Amino acid sequence: MAFRVIQWGTGNTGMHSLRQIINKPGLELVGLRVYNPEKSGIDAGSICGTGPTGIRGTSNSSEIYALDADCVVYMAADPSISDARLSGSHGARLLAEVCTLLASGKNVISTSMVPLIWPDTWGEVVIEKLENACRSGHSTFRCVGIHPGFLGDALLLTLTSLSEQINTVKMERIMNYAAYNEPKRMAALGFGLPLAKSLEQYQRGVFTATYGCSVRMIANVLGVELDDITEMVEFAPAPRSIDIAVGRIEAGTVGAFRFELAGISEGKKRIVIEHTTRIDETAAPDWPRMHDNAPGSRVIIDGKPRMRMEVTVEAEDPTQVTIETCRATAALAVNSIPLVCRESSGVRTFMDLKPVTGHIG
Repeated sequence: MAFRVIQWGTGNTGMHSLRQIINKPGLELVGLRVYNPEKSGIDAGSICGTGPTGIRGTSNSSEIYALDADCVVYMAADPSISDARLSGSHGARLLAEVCTLLASGKNVISTSMVPLIWPDTWGEVVIEKLENACRSGHSTFRCVGIHPGFLGDALLLTLTSLSEQINTVKMERIMNYAAYNEPKRMAALGFGLPLAKSLEQYQRGVFTATYGCSVRMIANVLGVELDDITEMVEFAPAPRSIDIAVGRIEAGTVGAFRFELAGISEGKKRIVIEHTTRIDETAAPDWPRMHDNAPGSRVIIDGKPRMRMEVTVEAEDPTQVTIETCRATAALAVNSIPLVCRESSGVRTFMDLKPVTGHIG
């Protein structure tokens, strides 16, 4: 018996998960929520490049709520990752949609609202809304992501099972965003803006709001009591003008940014997450790189033993790695469907479920 699945959203990641749901044995696509009017009424297979499915996209959420389905893969665009605790915010609207889906009896796997990867990040009010919806619909909610959600938390925590003693943990992510076609998100990160303008629009705490859930999850699991989470950010210019997926980036405007979050305990950095992001490999030449200059992530555990692990997502063109990362994010969500559908109702995290795996063939 196949799990009946709805895909919600067909953006950079949603397009991949839609195709994977259609192609993966044991899953049946029964609904598709789209935002682009040109996709409304179009067969899902035509939208993502597979054969006809008989399922057409709809921009009417009520039609989706009324469908009989086991699971919704919820990928509504959330470029600013606004706080769901704030009444009237975009995040609050997304939370309301998810709660409606859960209350209607559908399990939900979300890549939106990434702080919910560790729900305590947004506190008891948001958790209670989700739990109430889960109780009403006898359903389960889980938020997933490549990071937060896997590289800097789930993978790192799994590696610590080999540790006799841990002093500090660190995750470095080094990416090229030239192919990332999300204009609002890229603008929010400052790409293409004058350096002074980027520093002016940068609001301290914005990266903590997004990625702090990983720091908090690690601290909770490893038994670290945090005194503070500090945040550092810096921008570097593009050394040359370059055309990328979202348009032209002029020389001298922001071509790279780097941030560091540090979980502080007893005056020491115990948990560190550092992202270095470029749109051109010639930008910020002195900033961190992987050993072979490929985009990827590095986990460092300082302790007994000291461990270092690098993970790269490969593409012939390094600027296309973000596309492959979106494919991987989609796979994590789609591969989670059977586990979440079989789980007892409630809000679940990486720590609550059996390991998610792919399949051969």
